[in-house]
Amino acid sequence: MDHVRLLSQVVSKVNLRRAVEYALRDRYCSDHFFSFFELEHALAHKNEIVDELLYEMVHLEKYTPRSAYAYFPPKSDLCFRRMVYLPFKDLAVRYALVAVLADHLDISLSPRCFANRREDSENRPSRFLQDFASVAWPSFCRWQRQCAGRHKVLLRTDISAFYDSISHECMIDTVANALSIDTRTPIMELFGKLLRVPVLSYSYLTDTVVGPEPMHQGLPIGNTTEGFLANLYLRPVDDVMDRTSVEFGRYNDDMRLFSATREDALDAVLVLQQELLGRCLNLNASKTEIAETREAIEKLRSKDHDVYGYLPEYDVVPDELPPVSHDSVAAEPPAVLDVPFDEFDRKFTPNSRLTKAAHAKDFCKFLSQGELRGQVESRELWHLRRLEDVLTKWKGSSRHAAWLLVQTACFDKANGAVSGQARSLMFRMLASPAVAEYAKYRVLHHLVKPRRRWSGDQFRLVDNLTESQKRTLMELAESLVASPAFELALTSLYALRACGLSGKQLTAIASGSGAARHPGPIADSLSLLTEPEEPHLFAELATQEEPDVYAESY
Repeated sequence: MDHVRLLSQVVSKVNLRRAVEYALRDRYCSDHFFSFFELEHALAHKNEIVDELLYEMVHLEKYTPRSAYAYFPPKSDLCFRRMVYLPFKDLAVRYALVAVLADHLDISLSPRCFANRREDSENRPSRFLQDFASVAWPSFCRWQRQCAGRHKVLLRTDISAFYDSISHECMIDTVANALSIDTRTPIMELFGKLLRVPVLSYSYLTDTVVGPEPMHQGLPIGNTTEGFLANLYLRPVDDVMDRTSVEFGRYNDDMRLFSATREDALDAVLVLQQELLGRCLNLNASKTEIAETREAIEKLRSKDHDVYGYLPEYDVVPDELPPVSHDSVAAEPPAVLDVPFDEFDRKFTPNSRLTKAAHAKDFCKFLSQGELRGQVESRELWHLRRLEDVLTKWKGSSRHAAWLLVQTACFDKANGAVSGQARSLMFRMLASPAVAEYAKYRVLHHLVKPRRRWSGDQFRLVDNLTESQKRTLMELAESLVASPAFELALTSLYALRACGLSGKQLTAIASGSGAARHPGPIADSLSLLTEPEEPHLFAELATQEEPDVYAESY
């Protein structure tokens, strides 16, 4: 390809405007964290941001990514995953480049590469990648079901620490080869700058901010572009596996090998491992399994309801949920909702105890998609006790539990007595050192996020609290501004703003003694403040996929 023409496509005003729209939508709808301050400013100044990016791209040799920030959602009950929050303008530049790569290279990806594929429907102007719940994951599951009818053996595996292990040098070489251009061209030099993100982190050992330190390997997990880049990185592996005797399919780093015999499967997995090792990757031995009977294959292959293991669900207030049929896996769900495709039928009782991580995960499913089917008015006090268990003991499911707790505390249809207890529990969890900082962030996020009803009215769940409860929330939020978790500190500050504090009052709180462990993002956010606050701007994003539905990803 002509690298000059490719670069001109990346830095064109049309593409930068498209990239800003992608960044706005994905940050609001799917990213694990976003700053309300930053997003509100970006929504109010989209045209100015495009013009500023045009200026930066004209002087491409001087472009330097701004400092990003690390945050740590629980990956399991004992471990955390590092994610990286990119400043909005750098995120937009990333979308500008990766969207052009996707325009040209998605067609070259294997048809058995199912995740993070380019959106090809009428939603393309506003959606960068295909929806995982209505397109990507069901397609992967249907393919497995078809293969299970043709083969006697299934080998299931994935890659150990995939995103964190990606080699920048290998990534640049792979993309340059796919485009048939030299790695020293300006567009590839821009790509290299975007990979070497300077990251600030909080050190729990020294109680200080460390960095910024450029990433020398790995992708900054936390935004949608990384999924497509991961597909490009594994494209040569897919090509090799497509030439083996097995049927090979992949969803991100989650891989399936179907074959006629055990020997074929084992031979193919040796080829797979060899190819991965050449790309600084290896298989996860603890997650590599083989099935050789019909029953074992059925148990091992992915089912449609297992989508919960990959990306967030969406929960909806029951009386606002339109009828949905779950009779057929092939039936496409409504465009505005990500719903389960198979019924989840595990039941819990007041005597049920959560003794392992899988129980905690299933209990959260039970409340949102199981027998209760999200009926907030049917929740009881014992449900709250189990949610407290999840939040304090089973941190791997605390993100989902945080959403269920806020539902029970603040939804209009919640049982009054249970709702009152849920609010008390919510405040206790915000104050508890046993609860992950990220889970506390999610509680505040759900409370202050601007939403829309079917009628079009905009509101926040925090508005359902009494004045006394708001004062309690504000006291907690003010203390949490000093959190070492910058996502919690920023959202605590925004919660105070949502409760009526002025920019001057926020500045005083942030500059108080020991108030901000992260002076960079706090100062940046305060510099973006507008008076008065403009939460109505978020309606532009809410109406893109949720025009009439009161929904939220946990």
